[in-house]
Amino acid sequence: MSVEAHLQIINSSLQERIRYADFPQFPQLPKELRCQIWRHALQRYRIIDILLTLAHQASGFQRFLPDAELIPIPSASERSYRVISDGFQVLSKFLRVNREARDETLRFYRVHIPCHLTREDIHKRDGVPGTLYFNPEYDTLRLNSEFNFKHTVIEFMHHLKTTYDPKHIGLLKIVISKNLGAHVDFHDLRPEDVEQEVRDAVVETLQQLEEVFFLSTTRVGRANFGPVLTHDDHDGSHYDRSLPILPRTPNYERLPHDPRPIAKNLESTQINRPESRLWFDLLGRWRIGSTRTSYRIMLAYDPYVRCFDQESAARLLKKEEAQWRDGDHIAIGRKCTKCDNEESAKAMKAAFGFWSLPLQALSPETRSFMHPYVGARYYDISGHWPELWLGRLN
Repeated sequence: MSVEAHLQIINSSLQERIRYADFPQFPQLPKELRCQIWRHALQRYRIIDILLTLAHQASGFQRFLPDAELIPIPSASERSYRVISDGFQVLSKFLRVNREARDETLRFYRVHIPCHLTREDIHKRDGVPGTLYFNPEYDTLRLNSEFNFKHTVIEFMHHLKTTYDPKHIGLLKIVISKNLGAHVDFHDLRPEDVEQEVRDAVVETLQQLEEVFFLSTTRVGRANFGPVLTHDDHDGSHYDRSLPILPRTPNYERLPHDPRPIAKNLESTQINRPESRLWFDLLGRWRIGSTRTSYRIMLAYDPYVRCFDQESAARLLKKEEAQWRDGDHIAIGRKCTKCDNEESAKAMKAAFGFWSLPLQALSPETRSFMHPYVGARYYDISGHWPELWLGRLN
């Protein structure tokens, strides 16, 4: 029996295109050509979750650490922060093929960051000591930090440019998470509050950023309770199967536009407006003028379930389907329910990844509607067809 369209995954077609065939003649190729092939295979986009937390904790914060991890206050020459990285699929398999592949991989990922690697939630703070291998030109860091902006994010930017990166480039692409303004010192921190060497490195980093993504995830999954803003005759609830689902994988393929028929869905998309104002306030305080940075929204449904392969993704879709069909508990404001077998058969394939939209898609001129019951705002973003970043579900 064929799988219904809405339970199919568009990422599956990506996986079929990147299957590798045997090539027994590879060892006979000239070394220079083999190394070019290794580098080509490594050139993929990654988004890596990291948590920056204080390497030591004042007594008031010690309750956040496991009892066995009361780290003494470091000296001035030591790092004031600790890096915890999501280690799931973040270490390239080429590191374990042979010496030639390993050497080429370490050259490509030239930035070697001491860290703790974990397969669990990075906020649980566990993990094993390791190294995050990083390429600023291809990798995007999703920055999470706690307590103190100066001694975590600022110090990390400084060390990334001056110490870890042999080319002294540092950050080029970042994802700004939702806790940006939660630091005790964020709103008051100014350039004169840090040493000159640190200030210079941070200013250069902020000026050189190529892409900044503001993360926005939905509150109520893919159930859409708002009207389609440009169609007054369709104001009932519906299931927005076009909205990508955020997977747990660092590896992505970047499509310049979502190839699915999503035009109607874009007319009413729930978006939790990201705190971009806080970022621009930071740039103002640090006197960062005009830059060539591309500011984008990273939009997806975060199911808080770790979808990392085809099987876990399929399980989530089936669970979603069952919840929606039994959806009396989410029928707020519903005038019509379009979830019968006929609609499901015509539904589009699910995408595990995220949409990337220009920040101006949420300009004051964008049509929007605040739902009175759900407390969520829906935007007509049909004038900004999104990029689709598809996660590699191994």
